[in-house]
Amino acid sequence: METAYQSRLTLSFDDDRWAVLWTAGHVVGAVLVVAGLLVLSGLAGWLLGRRRAGRRRAA
Repeated sequence: METAYQSRLTLSFDDDRWAVLWTAGHVVGAVLVVAGLLVLSGLAGWLLGRRRAGRRRAA
């Protein structure tokens, strides 16, 4: 039976250096995480700006 998805992250420690082997799936996942964080921070900033602008109009 074959697996539907296989991912592997290899860490090697040689001569006080460390290396990480990234597969295409790891790179795509990292890009999606960074993009998601950017979207969330932009949305939070936009909502905070709307909230502050609403207070100025009411005063």
